[in-house]
Amino acid sequence: MADVFSKNQVTNAEDAAKIVPRAEFRAFGQGLIDEVTVAMWKAKATLFKIRTSQETYFLSRKTNEANVKVRDGLLDIKTKVGDTEDGYEIFQPRGKFEFPVGKKEVASILENMLVEAD
Repeated sequence: MADVFSKNQVTNAEDAAKIVPRAEFRAFGQGLIDEVTVAMWKAKATLFKIRTSQETYFLSRKTNEANVKVRDGLLDIKTKVGDTEDGYEIFQPRGKFEFPVGKKEVASILENMLVEAD
């Protein structure tokens, strides 16, 4: 299993397709770490490590099936491939790209966001 706490690195689309999709959730806002910690305590779950980062998300009015963001200087894209029985979304990595991002990769990202390129 990949170390989710390791340094973010470039991943081309071919290598990203080999990564096993995983269930994920995101929390946005002030004080959420404390709320999550309390909820996990009440559920008798163990919180081993928290990962926080600065990210800029790109949103589309047409879909929420694509997760496109900039983190650690890389453009990162994942697409939703399903849901767990508990309602967590399952995402498949599609690649992490250095800037400037190639025209082919930008076209793929816009396609996943259901945005037409002019």
